[in-house]
Amino acid sequence: MCPDIPELKSPELKSIEEELAKDSLCQGMEEFHGYTGSVRELKTQLLSRAFPLPQGFSRKADDLLVRFRKMSGVKEVNLCLFPEKAADPREAYIDALSRYQIGGDLAVYDEASEVWTIGIPARVFEQHNHNEALFLMGRAVWKELNTDVPYDCMLKLSSPVGFWQRVKISRLLRFREIAANALGMLYCGNMEAAVNALLHLELGLDASALQCNSSFHATLDNIDAVEELELLNRELPVIPAAPLSLYAMGQFAKTDLFQSNKTGHRANCSLSMDDYFTNVQRANDHIHPPLREMPEEDKKFRERFLIIAQYLVAEADGVILKEETQTIMRSIDPQVIEELEEEFDWVKGKNGNTLDVSREVFFRAPPEVRTRQAAEILFYCVKTSMSDGSQCEEELEALQFLANNLGIDLPDLYAIDSKAMKIIEAEEDVEEIIQV
Repeated sequence: MCPDIPELKSPELKSIEEELAKDSLCQGMEEFHGYTGSVRELKTQLLSRAFPLPQGFSRKADDLLVRFRKMSGVKEVNLCLFPEKAADPREAYIDALSRYQIGGDLAVYDEASEVWTIGIPARVFEQHNHNEALFLMGRAVWKELNTDVPYDCMLKLSSPVGFWQRVKISRLLRFREIAANALGMLYCGNMEAAVNALLHLELGLDASALQCNSSFHATLDNIDAVEELELLNRELPVIPAAPLSLYAMGQFAKTDLFQSNKTGHRANCSLSMDDYFTNVQRANDHIHPPLREMPEEDKKFRERFLIIAQYLVAEADGVILKEETQTIMRSIDPQVIEELEEEFDWVKGKNGNTLDVSREVFFRAPPEVRTRQAAEILFYCVKTSMSDGSQCEEELEALQFLANNLGIDLPDLYAIDSKAMKIIEAEEDVEEIIQV
């Protein structure tokens, strides 16, 4: 059976989930790659290889499960442990990437048998209490129940989602972590144990060894601001023990929900859940100032390379049709064409000249800028290739050339191409689809 858990999603998280669920580019990546099925299969494989703790084998594990069943309402659960490697600086990045991709705590629910299988790090059993383990189990349960589409895969697997999709997904991941932490705190009833568990996930170190000030992140002035754009440039945009997560945990510890769950009655000074969500939202905007518009460097590259790329595709078969020109002009700013003509002496409809200019424009932009704009550029290029109702072999080769230069793998190109064709056939507006 699934546990009956309180509403822990903030309005911001719900809003982003609704937006992404309607985003055709994200839908296309999920349809083609089957991220949901792939992640579930990986989780199942990992859990099947973990060390099982059947009832009666470990007294400590049996005691833990008694507490877990009481807090969660779950009756049937299999617990297993993930062994951990010895500390090795050479493995640090690999371990961090692995935690980001699949988590440090995993859960799979089998609807047919109504059985939960939960895996947690083996080291938590070195502690004298179960609070850390309960926290991690709560996180795992929430993620299993609330991540229908693993949007994080669209970032970490180098899927070429567009600029604003990346911004939304980055925010989505942060708020999902916050909600998962909240359920973990409800299960363990101890904020210090919860923080210690997160630091263990991030550092492999007991928080007591650092002599941490538990109230440090309660004051936002103590936390350095990191802009959304900087997060998008990082290999791991979300980490377990992020300052925002630690602040949110401190706020959640003050809520009437947490206080009543811990003590059986509300504290006089407790926060309502609405106030909690408001405080977390304000903190997010303070710590990670949201992008209101695309940075000038991204915008300039997108505008210029979009024009050149579309003309490359249109020129591929040696003839630029009227329909192709019309399609291109609907998606670009004529002033940018004039700038390209003046700066690069570009002549439209001349293959060699366009190819030379495309290379120069491309290499002027940093790699991260190219990546963030890749999908949007390819979407428009596919639309150009289909202007006359079909896509010839030469145009497909041009798309493959562009994908290669933009760092897009062929499977991702096929995903974009397939979804774009469906959209074009349905006569939908590309502007609405990619949400530029």
